[in-house]
Amino acid sequence: MSQVALRADRAQMASRARSRLWVPALVAVAVVLMFVGTAGWWPWDHDEVLSFAELGVIPIDRYPGPLAQLERMHRVLPVWNALQNAVLRLVPPTEWGARLFPSSCGALAVIAAFLAARRWRGEWFAWSLLVLTGGSQSLLWLSQQNRFYPVALLWLTLAFIVAWSRSNSRWTIPLTVVLTAAAVLSHSLTVVVFGLGGVAALVGLPFAWLTRATATRLIAAGATAGAIYVFYSRPALAGWVSGNTGGTNPLVSFVAQIGIPVLALALVGAVSALVAEDGRRIRWWVGLAALGLIFVGSAPTLLSNWNPRYAVFFMPAIWVVAAHGVTTITEGLAGVPLRLAWIACVACLLAPKLLSHFIDGSRHDFRSAALVVERDRDLSRQPVYSNWPETLQYYLQPITGQPVREWRAASAPSGSYFVVIASNAWDPILQIAGKRTEVVSTIARRRFDEQSHVVRVYRVTDLR
Repeated sequence: MSQVALRADRAQMASRARSRLWVPALVAVAVVLMFVGTAGWWPWDHDEVLSFAELGVIPIDRYPGPLAQLERMHRVLPVWNALQNAVLRLVPPTEWGARLFPSSCGALAVIAAFLAARRWRGEWFAWSLLVLTGGSQSLLWLSQQNRFYPVALLWLTLAFIVAWSRSNSRWTIPLTVVLTAAAVLSHSLTVVVFGLGGVAALVGLPFAWLTRATATRLIAAGATAGAIYVFYSRPALAGWVSGNTGGTNPLVSFVAQIGIPVLALALVGAVSALVAEDGRRIRWWVGLAALGLIFVGSAPTLLSNWNPRYAVFFMPAIWVVAAHGVTTITEGLAGVPLRLAWIACVACLLAPKLLSHFIDGSRHDFRSAALVVERDRDLSRQPVYSNWPETLQYYLQPITGQPVREWRAASAPSGSYFVVIASNAWDPILQIAGKRTEVVSTIARRRFDEQSHVVRVYRVTDLR
């Protein structure tokens, strides 16, 4: 064997050895990120308590909440309902137990994306995608909730991985269809992503952005999602209108959640994909990302309800395009140390949002608010109101025995009472005509980014 061949063989063996170490290391990092905070560190976030009523773990009349949502959710999202209920038969329905399955799905989505990206585009692309997904504050936040978002995202990720597989096995189309169905039946909004993916495949096929086999699988996924929505999800949702845009334009909210650095890198990736010949296989993702942004911007017109958390389903395409942008710059640098330094710089750009999550869990602290209310209540045991009544009641009722009532500022009650409001740092102090409002406590932690999660406890009394 020649010296050149011997050196090549040794280099290949070293590469395989590194690969065997990378996967366990990746699993360890993903598990640590997703599960730190899950084990009871963070109090319940919005709707986490309502999930118990939706799942049938507790009676639907135990906590105040939208009755249509509590009664229908198990039928609208049967896959999430079945899997989470199965887990909750094995672990207690506590802050850590209820988040065990969603956090696992979040970690698996990151790992699956890394492994698929490595086979599809190579090491640098895979590590770029890992930094962007594993460093996403939004994905980490939603993975540490007793909700369905990371579960649906995992099925969505796996469906796209199979659709983009190089395999020509006859089982790839049925598997794509099954994974698509699991995603739509874990969260109905994924139907939009699959539909847009099918449209992008139809557009890209004549330009050879993707193979005919991949296009067929993506179109099958879009058709499957559409059929499930038309014949199952839509009838189950009929007449149920809940919520609004949350007071913030969905596109503005989306930009804030995914972050300006990621969008800037995605712009680099999009330009590179459209200009360079070797970027052809990224162009479908560019099309999906663009269609997703258009949909999010049009959400107030197209949808009667938009929750800012829905944005996570439109992020994967942007992560892929951004990873291509990072890789384009990486491969233009000379030497491994310089390339690693650039990847580290990208991680630093994401650090303020990610580190901020570990300060307050990216949620409002009603656990501490309940202790404040209990400590300051007088012997008259005044009523307690909140704009998140079910979350406060979970912590307050066991120590006071009194339910929390829903706060409606337009019909403020008479007498003396407490009001506990989840808000942002820039929201004005509560003022009620004919009443004296005293801020008993402001519960918040200072973050490194632009987000704030403030809970204010007010004592409301009559003017004298």
